[in-house]
Amino acid sequence: MRQIFISALAATALFSVTPALAEEREGLVAECLAALESGDLSRAEEIAGEIKGWKQLRPTRFLSNARKCLDGVTGERWFYAPSIGGFSSKQEQERQERQRQEAERQRQEVERQRQEAEEQKRLALLPRKCALKEEIFDLEESVEQLERTVAGLERDRTAQVLEETGNQCQNWFEEDKRAALTNDICSKILLEIGLPESGIPERLAQAESDLSSERRQLWSAERELVFIEKHNMTPEEYTEQKEPTEPLTARLEKFEEDRRRYALGDECIE
Repeated sequence: MRQIFISALAATALFSVTPALAEEREGLVAECLAALESGDLSRAEEIAGEIKGWKQLRPTRFLSNARKCLDGVTGERWFYAPSIGGFSSKQEQERQERQRQEAERQRQEVERQRQEAEEQKRLALLPRKCALKEEIFDLEESVEQLERTVAGLERDRTAQVLEETGNQCQNWFEEDKRAALTNDICSKILLEIGLPESGIPERLAQAESDLSSERRQLWSAERELVFIEKHNMTPEEYTEQKEPTEPLTARLEKFEEDRRRYALGDECIE
């Protein structure tokens, strides 16, 4: 509360017109009227310019004479406007409005020129931008293909080493069972592939094949049941009903075209 009170006092001191200043202003107003009466327009205009800049005026006896001074110098009708704390006139307000409109027009023009420059720069860079997008799209395709190739070769390399190691372990087993079975590497591999001539690897492979086949049949039966219960039709009937008439190759081409368009953007597609 004390701080607010001090701030209020400071504001009062700042905007208050002291008696000395009021007396000085009254003298200037009187001098302006005298200059107008004597025809000294230069002095009157000088004083009127100073009066226009007076702010935070209180209704004092010289306000009326100050308006007369401004009226006589400018030929306009002036009035004291408490909203701005100073003198104004209709013409002055119109001038200020014109200045505001001109400043706004200039601001809009600067903004228009900035946007136009940005658009010109965008259009100038568009060919390079589109070329880069297409290059990136093609490089991503190439990188993805090479990654698949590298992964496949790595798998082949691993499988080749494992196969050859397995062959060597089986040969070693036939020569020296104890040594092969107690070897850290061969014991693990023989556990995976089985012992030579035991018949277990073949039976295991057949069992795994049978298991895979049974699982596919189970999935097919469950899928058909779902379609019958949900759609009251078989999966084949449902597929025939939903299958597009467009050939597969055409659908693939359209998919590839849409994927490229999405990657490059409409602005880069002619």
